[in-house]
Amino acid sequence: MTGARIQPNDILIFDKSRNATDGDIICAAINKKVFIARYKSSKNGKFLFFDNAKYCPIVIGQTDNFFLLGVAVENRFNIK
Repeated sequence: MTGARIQPNDILIFDKSRNATDGDIICAAINKKVFIARYKSSKNGKFLFFDNAKYCPIVIGQTDNFFLLGVAVENRFNIK
């Protein structure tokens, strides 16, 4: 998620009590795989988008086992 200024070794803080809204960076499990991505909901469904163009969006299907683990609220940058 370098496009979101999240670098390797940064520490992300997630709030498990928040609901995801469009554009939020979330941590989610889909079919037992964990992703950190931007959340988007529309009349066409729910999606995960990545700020890195080499990763395709993920469509969250009705049969997918989707679990929101948390919404990112803070990024603690690694200064070393």
